[in-house]
Amino acid sequence: MLLKRGNRFPLLRILNLSSLYNLTPNSSGYQFTNSSGDEYFVYFTDFYLMDPLTEGEFVDARSFGFECVRKNPNKRQRYDVGTKSTILNILTNFFDKRSEDAFIYICLNTDGFARNRRIIFGRWFNELKSEYERHQSHIDYAEQGWYSALLIRKDNPSKQRYIDAFHYTQKRMLEDIENEEDD
Repeated sequence: MLLKRGNRFPLLRILNLSSLYNLTPNSSGYQFTNSSGDEYFVYFTDFYLMDPLTEGEFVDARSFGFECVRKNPNKRQRYDVGTKSTILNILTNFFDKRSEDAFIYICLNTDGFARNRRIIFGRWFNELKSEYERHQSHIDYAEQGWYSALLIRKDNPSKQRYIDAFHYTQKRMLEDIENEEDD
């Protein structure tokens, strides 16, 4: 398939269509099973950022994430282009439908691999078309790293408000946790 100049679809969607897995919609997003039999759950949920300019008001955002249930947890997980392509295709399609939104991606750390997830997702994100930005955050707390990112279109008219609210919310959350420990 030839690409024409000005094609509005990302290169990723055109080149990797054959490697996309079949999606099953569920109550919070989608699920699919990759070629290794691992089941992935991709979800979007409401997320509220604190607005630093207006005390007590929130900026509505969406949280984006995915979880994997391994078919064989004892077997080493292998790179799978279909998994990456499917997840990025879900994300770009959602951005296309909700271009005014911002998305928060939080790397789960239930198994101590949050940093690895941040690195892998960063590589994936770099393959998206250049109209998206990623603003990252890393907080060390209780001997664990908490990694998150704000994903937003560069042309979003509320971009700076989302960025400010993202960093402000993280700062306030950390302050609240530290204050609870002092009590």
